[in-house]
Amino acid sequence: MSVDANKTLVSKFHQVVMVERRLDEVAQFMRDPLLDRDSKGAPETLDHVKKSFAAYFSAFPDLQSKVEDLTAEGDKVVCRLTVSGTHQGEYMGAAPTGKSFSVSAMHIFRIVDGKITERWEWVDRMGIRTQLGIQN
Repeated sequence: MSVDANKTLVSKFHQVVMVERRLDEVAQFMRDPLLDRDSKGAPETLDHVKKSFAAYFSAFPDLQSKVEDLTAEGDKVVCRLTVSGTHQGEYMGAAPTGKSFSVSAMHIFRIVDGKITERWEWVDRMGIRTQLGIQN
């Protein structure tokens, strides 16, 4: 696929899954299993990916994810985001605080044959915890 096609795939993934929350569409964008480079390179099933997104949507029902930059070269697409929301459900074992957060996040996706096959993810989780007043 071309660099532009890869960027389009990631843009659509973000819109459909992160913005519209259509978790049933994940398989249209990602290979099963997905190689998750942030889980020590372990394969991750799409069911696990969906559960992870659902947990965030449950903890932060008003979760917003805005693409700030989208850059691609070869088979990789880098997506820099601003993520924000209000803590209204359990998050990492912490009861809802009603507080809001806004942090940066970065994803790197590797695209093969029109599907996301690998993912590197960085989210400022410490920033989230600090802004929500969650200790530990």
